[in-house]
Amino acid sequence: MSPGEHFLAFVRYLEKRNIPYAVLGDTADYPHDIHSDVDMVLLPKDYKNCADIIREFTEQTDAVLVQLLQHEFCASYFVLAWKNKDEKLSYIALDICSDYYRIGKPLLRAVDLLRNTNAGAEKGHQSLFKTLSPEMEFIYYFIKKIDKGTINEPQFKHLQKQFVTYPELCIKNLEIFWPAETASNISLWIKDNKFSILHDAMPELKKHLIKNTRPSARDFFREAGRKIKRVFQPTGIIIALLGPDGCGKSTLGAILQKELAPAFRGIRCFHLRPNFFSFKKGGTNAPVYDPHAQKPRSAIASALKLIYFLLDYVLGFIFVLYPLKARSHLILFDRYYHDLMIDPKRYRYKAPMWLAMLIGYLIPKPDLFLVLDARPGSYSQENRKSLFLKPNVNGMPILILHIGALSILF
Repeated sequence: MSPGEHFLAFVRYLEKRNIPYAVLGDTADYPHDIHSDVDMVLLPKDYKNCADIIREFTEQTDAVLVQLLQHEFCASYFVLAWKNKDEKLSYIALDICSDYYRIGKPLLRAVDLLRNTNAGAEKGHQSLFKTLSPEMEFIYYFIKKIDKGTINEPQFKHLQKQFVTYPELCIKNLEIFWPAETASNISLWIKDNKFSILHDAMPELKKHLIKNTRPSARDFFREAGRKIKRVFQPTGIIIALLGPDGCGKSTLGAILQKELAPAFRGIRCFHLRPNFFSFKKGGTNAPVYDPHAQKPRSAIASALKLIYFLLDYVLGFIFVLYPLKARSHLILFDRYYHDLMIDPKRYRYKAPMWLAMLIGYLIPKPDLFLVLDARPGSYSQENRKSLFLKPNVNGMPILILHIGALSILF
């Protein structure tokens, strides 16, 4: 099934369960071309159960829920994935909200948005799913763009399209958030195709919007609770790739970035360690070529290097990695600390191994180790065979990528 087919299957599922909904934003190319996440609105009572609704829907399809993050206390982001006919991953992201809040500020109520949903046939395909009435789509989309502080010309055209249908109602909705004179000016800019003027006026319009939409104490604490929950239940993941030189770690890392990107808000890559003390964005560490040819350090220098590694990993985890993980990032490491215990010669290590193992217990662990057991140079997408999830090792999940012979993990 294509993303469009999954989208239609989901709205049919909502209709079958008699759940009121509307698809938000510019849906002119739906369902044939869904180029970004699908914005939808549900009533608050249905939004409370939307995670269960999504899971029940996936049980009836070939899709799997691979990401769930709550970006407002009444808005959640769901990513569904499945394999298409070519055995490649496909995704669709559903951004579902109830009452429209931004940063804890109440803007529009779901019951008002859904009062007159449009299942009409402006272009024929829209009869396949419900959208907002033009005046509600206009004010929703306009406020969304103002609050984000950005708008482009296709988005401006979408606003114009809604405005010309019911201009009086659109102006009336503008007057809820801005003075009558400002609302009149906005309407003229849109009607007369003054994109640049509206674009330049957005900072002032946003300033007024924020000033006049203060969150209540209840909303403030609900939003604070959501942020605290994201800290303790991060929706990102840290993956470390291990294996000998030439086994395909870089190739696999590139594949993971490409295939898993839609499930995360961003991707960051690191080599070996967070590189916290360099203060470089990305914390990358240049790989060392021919490391085994270098002279080993003394035992004291090796022990000091371990302390440096420990500080780098601990501080890097607290101030770099965990904030990224809380912000739903895919974090990839090409090698990790444990590589030192497998190949101490590579790291010029001459101190006792028990010290390296002791430090290893203190090093923050990734969520997943991917260990490649191929012979150097033998990895390619064509000879990639299968993935096997092995039992936890010391509390860490280990995934073995089998290409050559089965290897035994430390």
